[in-house]
Amino acid sequence: MNSAYKYFYFQITVIFFVLAVSFPLKSFANVNSAAGQIVSTFGDVRVSSGPENPWRKVSGSEKLYIGYTVKTGRLSGANLRMEDESLVRLSQNSEFKVEGVRISSFWRRATSLVSGVNRGLRSTYRLITGKLWGRNNNRQLESTIHTTTATIGIRGTEYSIEADEKSSSVSIYEGAVLAQNEQGQAIIHSGERAVMLLGQEPKKTTVIQAGKGVQWTVAVPELLDLGAFLKKSSDNKLFVAEIFHAYQLSQFATALDLLAAERSKNPDNLSLQIVAAWLNIKAGESASVYAQLKVLVGQYPKNVSLMEFTAFSALLSGELAAAKSILASLKKRQQISDTGWIVNGYVNQAEYNLPEAEKSYNRALALNPQNQVAVVQLATLYFGSEQTDRALSLVNKLLKDDAANLAAANLKGFILLSQNKTAEALAIWQQSQKNEKADGQTYFGLSLAYMRKGRVEEAMQSIATAVLLDPQRSMYLSYWGKMLHQIGRNEKALTVLDSAIRLDQMDPTPRLYKAIILRDLNRPGEAIRHIQAAIQLNDNRGVYRSRSLLDQDLAVQNVDLSRLFTQLGLSEWAHKKAMDSIKTDFTNASAHILNAGAYIEMEDRAYALNNEALLARLLQPANINAFSSFNGYTSLYESPDTEFDLQLGVGNHGQASASLISAGAITDKQMAWALAAVHDGSDGWRDTNGETVDNLLFIGKWQPDQKNNFLLTASATEFERLDNFSPRYEIDDAVDELAEFNLSTLQLEFGLHHKLNSAHDLLAYVSVLDANGDLVDNNIDQTIQVGPDELTQERFTKSEFERPYSLIQLQGLLKIHNHQLFYGVLAYRGKLNADTDSDYGLFDPSHNIIDDLPGFDEVISNNLDVNSSSLYIQDSWQLRPSLQIDAAVYVEEMDNADPVSGGEWTIKETTTRLGLVWQANSKNTFRIASFEYLLPFIASRMDPTDIAGVPIFKNTREGSLVKETDLVWDFEWENGLLSTSIFKVEESFTRAAPVGSSMIENTAKSENKGFSITLNTLLGIRTGLKAAYANLDISSESSADTDRKESNISLSITHVFDNGWKMAAKQINRDMKFDSERSDETINVTNLSASYEFSNKNQAVELAIINLFDEEFNWVTDEFSTTGIAPARMFTAKYRISF
Repeated sequence: MNSAYKYFYFQITVIFFVLAVSFPLKSFANVNSAAGQIVSTFGDVRVSSGPENPWRKVSGSEKLYIGYTVKTGRLSGANLRMEDESLVRLSQNSEFKVEGVRISSFWRRATSLVSGVNRGLRSTYRLITGKLWGRNNNRQLESTIHTTTATIGIRGTEYSIEADEKSSSVSIYEGAVLAQNEQGQAIIHSGERAVMLLGQEPKKTTVIQAGKGVQWTVAVPELLDLGAFLKKSSDNKLFVAEIFHAYQLSQFATALDLLAAERSKNPDNLSLQIVAAWLNIKAGESASVYAQLKVLVGQYPKNVSLMEFTAFSALLSGELAAAKSILASLKKRQQISDTGWIVNGYVNQAEYNLPEAEKSYNRALALNPQNQVAVVQLATLYFGSEQTDRALSLVNKLLKDDAANLAAANLKGFILLSQNKTAEALAIWQQSQKNEKADGQTYFGLSLAYMRKGRVEEAMQSIATAVLLDPQRSMYLSYWGKMLHQIGRNEKALTVLDSAIRLDQMDPTPRLYKAIILRDLNRPGEAIRHIQAAIQLNDNRGVYRSRSLLDQDLAVQNVDLSRLFTQLGLSEWAHKKAMDSIKTDFTNASAHILNAGAYIEMEDRAYALNNEALLARLLQPANINAFSSFNGYTSLYESPDTEFDLQLGVGNHGQASASLISAGAITDKQMAWALAAVHDGSDGWRDTNGETVDNLLFIGKWQPDQKNNFLLTASATEFERLDNFSPRYEIDDAVDELAEFNLSTLQLEFGLHHKLNSAHDLLAYVSVLDANGDLVDNNIDQTIQVGPDELTQERFTKSEFERPYSLIQLQGLLKIHNHQLFYGVLAYRGKLNADTDSDYGLFDPSHNIIDDLPGFDEVISNNLDVNSSSLYIQDSWQLRPSLQIDAAVYVEEMDNADPVSGGEWTIKETTTRLGLVWQANSKNTFRIASFEYLLPFIASRMDPTDIAGVPIFKNTREGSLVKETDLVWDFEWENGLLSTSIFKVEESFTRAAPVGSSMIENTAKSENKGFSITLNTLLGIRTGLKAAYANLDISSESSADTDRKESNISLSITHVFDNGWKMAAKQINRDMKFDSERSDETINVTNLSASYEFSNKNQAVELAIINLFDEEFNWVTDEFSTTGIAPARMFTAKYRISF
């Protein structure tokens, strides 16, 4: 679509949709069943049921039957919605006959289908004369349109046809048609036009520009208060009353006849010529009007009203530059009126410059406070920028003065819908429909409300009618595409979204929707490319909203976009995309969901993952996608629904897992919930070092209005770990069959996201946890040489502990110009109560006890405080479009304790964080960050998890003071990301123990420095390749025997088949050269996986093998690497079903 049309695609989009399923049942209309419906008309429109029946006038909605003919008069038109999914708009002076219609289930459910005598026939129509625009998304339901000179076969396309007695022509805007007659045939493709003259074969003539031939189909916004303008233009009160009455009835031809009579009396009255131009524009003749007005401007270059209407007609005709030029000259002369400022606002919106559009409408109101068009446009912008109360106040005031104002009524409906007042919104739109005043916006609102109510058939008809009434509005097509996807018609959804992209190539929204659908269809490479295009269209700032910022799109905001990338194993690329978006808008829930999904696939990022997951839960809207598993087809709408997801897994070494998750939403109440029961356990690779976790979880969200979003979570967890806590993955480590760790927790969480206004957000989070458990450990205290035997004195320790805590976090986010300012406080208050019983024994070389050494037994009880507090402020300053600076100051205090020794110590630190992001060009981004932090006791915080896009929290010991410096270069292109990082991480861990009457502190330091290179790239459209290399130098004062130089190489490849199969292989090489006497080690591990997702996506099976060749090795873990790979083959088989 030409950029000039974009204004018309900036109206309110508030999405609250209902999931529904449609079954492809087909039938055909007979003479007793409706073949279609006249949705709306203007001017003189008549219908005849047959040659013997007279023409009768139509005014409004009416059913059509086979054999009916519709005729439009001068400056008249009719909009038809047919039962075969065809949408038809008749222009003036047209005659169109319905000869046969094949019914599609798109409009009707199976219970309402009517079998008729036409079974087996395709739909057939006849354009006797005139001009029509048509569209049909269903490529399976063929239709034919006859003219006097050709037969045109339509199959899923958008087109326009003109016909008279001696010729006809067809222009194709999407798809292809076959035009044929007795003399020959021609296939006309998208962007082509063909002419069929009487007695001659079809001939292609010109290549057309999309939108240029169908300006008459563009819905024209109100600009002129015709009644007021007429009163200023003529003293003839009778004339003014008559022409205004005809205008209100959409009788444009009658109005122009009256106008012509008046102009004959006043040929020099230029205002009457402007009225004539407005009437022709409303009748769909904007292109011809623009040509006429350009001539008049040359004759009357100083007439302000004339120039303003010329600019408006230029805008409607796709001549944006011309419109801007005219307005610029008026502003330079300081002669622009309120009408001109409205046109200027339309131009601003066409260029997505919303701040300037707001200024334009305010200037219009400054000149004329009663200008209703300016009021509605300003309220629209307020609503889109989340200033709902302000918007509603303007709309209510306007409707009080003019209850019949359709634009204001439509906007109020969208506002009410956003406030969960669906019934009230529906009543407003239904009243407009009943009064036959409905426009495309009205039907768009009806489709949203019907979807929320579960009235799917009416919703489908309404969105199609919105497209019919305003076919050049890409936004309607975008939502139509989503709706088609919702009922499982994915290929048709992609076709419609392609149309939306064609109409407005600058809007990222349809590309985002298309990416999600392509992922559902196992086409991840194509999905990623559409995400890339969407980001570029959004000034590389985010992909989760339209550039207009008027589209709340709540269901889509909860979609886990990380799956687009992780489906192909490209987690670093997903993380980079998320961080780019978070740096622009921290409150973007979609970005945090994406980032959390990326962290799941990244090692040693559990703290950062938990933080991002908490932020996502707090910020995300309450709807069906809030807690969706996304294992089936993605829901792109608000919908009252419930899903269940059952997963079962088994494997060697006693692996067994099971989970049952139920999630749902109550749309009218804006509530969402999930209930999960999870078991995951194994005997461990030794069959004696297993882990088991059992968890019950409830999570609920309630969003009573746009300003408040509540979160409630309750969980219970049982955890068991056998054998040594560390090391866990070393084949040479001695088995400790007595070691055991058990933990039980009960946790309650409450969260709130409150919007003070569009620029100021508050987050609150409260958590209460009760934890208790026991730890059994067995350590060699000393060795004793007795003759040839070496005896061991060992300490057997059992600790029973309680660790309850309460936590409160408060955070504010204030957006000021180019700053995102964070401020917050965290207070953690906990107890660590422990009873430790230590028993000593003497064992022989066969580990048989010789003596239990009772005199050495001891029992220690400690009741200790464990507290933490943090006060912080951080600023993300967008200094220039390519340059961002992050700076933060944290004042932190932590009271830590050792339950065995009874040691207590306090750490007080004022830490700083500083970073810079420089986007050198579209492909190269440089980041530098230096920061320090105290690793908290808690796993979930709300403050930012990055500085300059560099992740902060890594897995290490609680209470550690970590200092890190990073230099990162990201090179991103259409098919991938290459990321290089040079880093240095220093960790200091302080511990204290009582010695006599004193508390002696000891600090152990560790260091990890090196560089890494990671490549994520697409190989074609179904294959992802990830390659990574890291060179590390690691040292630790607390475990010097693992000081080492290390290099890691990994290579993984993932391929997704369109039939549901997915294959992945990963090769890992880890080379460790130790500084101690410990033997150097080189590890090679091969992992394989294969999965199959059934065609309906509700079932899947997976087989994964870790350490395929059963390699034995010592996988070293330490402060910087807490996870590992078992030195034994591990395989698992999983089955998942969703219902």
